[in-house]
Amino acid sequence: MNCRQCEAIAINGRLCHETGCPIAWETETRECKWCGAKFVPEGRWQQYCDEDCAAAYNGRYKAE
Repeated sequence: MNCRQCEAIAINGRLCHETGCPIAWETETRECKWCGAKFVPEGRWQQYCDEDCAAAYNGRYKAE
C-alpha cells in the first residue's frame, strides 16, 4: 500500500495517511449525511452517496 503524496503506512491492513495528506480522501469510506449508506467519495468534499440524497438533505427533493 502506497500513497503518491505522503509516507502512508498500513496499520492492521488499513492505509493510514500522514496528517494533511491532500489525497487521503481517495481511500476513505464515508457515511451519507442523509441516508447513512456507506460510500467511497468521488470528490474531496462529497458528503452524500448520490444526488437524490443531497437534494433531500437540502430540502430540494420533490415527491413524485
